[in-house]
Amino acid sequence: MMLLTGCNGNTSKKDIGTATGAIAGGLIGSAFGGGSGKILTTVIGAGAGGYIGNKVGENMDKTDHLEKEMNQNRRIVNNTQNNNINRNINIKK
Repeated sequence: MMLLTGCNGNTSKKDIGTATGAIAGGLIGSAFGGGSGKILTTVIGAGAGGYIGNKVGENMDKTDHLEKEMNQNRRIVNNTQNNNINRNINIKK
């Protein structure tokens, strides 16, 4: 897997999905056909699996990004609320 996507540590789920889908699709495709037809079904399976894995991984990456933004916004809101509470306490003293 690392050979396909590199070793930079920033492998996206889209990249992993593409590689995993292509491998799985190729294996499934190779179970069909015979002779040169087996090569064709393997290639078609790998292409279809890679495409499906790519789209699934892309959606997972988008979900992760949205969750990260939501968590950041929650932290901002919580910090603002805490600062307002602290100001109110200091004013009342």
